[in-house]
Amino acid sequence: MAFIKFFVLGTMGEVLGGRIVAGKWNKPIGLFWRAVVWGVLGIIIALAFTIFSSGVTTLISKGLLPMFAEGTLGAKVLTAFFISAFMNAIFAPTMMGFHKITD
Repeated sequence: MAFIKFFVLGTMGEVLGGRIVAGKWNKPIGLFWRAVVWGVLGIIIALAFTIFSSGVTTLISKGLLPMFAEGTLGAKVLTAFFISAFMNAIFAPTMMGFHKITD
């Protein structure tokens, strides 16, 4: 499902970006292959969310990350923060490098 979502939405974003820059609708060169790259990025991002979510949950259960009482709003917010922080610090630079290389 992530492949399809990114295939469509990432490609739409590229086409819209071209419209904003050029002032008219254009079909970019290699649009299908750009869409495929967007789809692959979608799969990678979906996998990363699963990996980092599981990793943060494991770190919390082992007491390696601080946490509020289980089931509270604070615990949910802090868990989401940790997942986001680890993804942005570890995964995002690599993913953006791959994305720039495939542009």
